Amino acid sequence: MAFYHLAFITCAVVQGHPSYCEAEKMIDTQYYGLVTCYSAAKRLDEQMTRDFLEEAKSQGDDKASLELKTRCLSTEEGETFLKQQGPSALIITGKKFE
Repeated sequence: MAFYHLAFITCAVVQGHPSYCEAEKMIDTQYYGLVTCYSAAKRLDEQMTRDFLEEAKSQGDDKASLELKTRCLSTEEGETFLKQQGPSALIITGKKFE
């Protein structure tokens, strides 16, 4: 088994505007195996979508939507990703393994 990092892109539609996508980010936590990584991706998708829609609704936007695209990167792919994207693409959780 290998270690993986979770990377994701969020695309949001708010207040009827065109979809806006943020640059891809990678979480610093290392997941042991692909199944664990993709399980974490599912939890992240559910939590981010729920939080986003609740916030949009609290601001009167009932038509907002959020799309989350995830992928799991091996440790080597994660290093290459950071070399290409720079340190601002890393979300630091302080958690080493999951």
